[in-house]
Amino acid sequence: MPDITALRAIASYDNYGDARRAVDYLANAGFPVETLTIVGAGLRSVERVTGKLSWGRVVISGALSGVLWGLMLAVLFWLLLPGKSLLPLFGLGVGTGLVYGTLANVINYAATRGERDFTSVQTVVATRFEVMGDIQHAARARDVLSGEGIPPEMRIPSASRRAW
Repeated sequence: MPDITALRAIASYDNYGDARRAVDYLANAGFPVETLTIVGAGLRSVERVTGKLSWGRVVISGALSGVLWGLMLAVLFWLLLPGKSLLPLFGLGVGTGLVYGTLANVINYAATRGERDFTSVQTVVATRFEVMGDIQHAARARDVLSGEGIPPEMRIPSASRRAW
């Protein structure tokens, strides 16, 4: 992983596809692309709400996750304890996981007292993507991307044509 503090900005794009195409253009122009890095900048957290949370959903998800943990533990014990039958370990693992998973989820949900009655998925996204390169090659890469004959979509956007 390159040290991004030792890199110089070459161009900034609004989406990853444009940054990737710029690097591809540089590769086709014979530029040493192994000196380049695409850095996501302007990070923002996005939380997409996927549904309403209810007691039924809490119990079911706790039971299912508990059963899966119980199954994994049953198989682990079966592998570590030679000569033991899998069926009793399987039953014990599923039963214990079901109870503990359900209880853990119910207690956790009850502790929030309705402050978060929805399910969601969180991701981190970048608002722009910067093509960066090492000091020895950055100026040449900027020249290639701002030169004549380059397709307009590959040129360094006018917002990026600032003194680096």
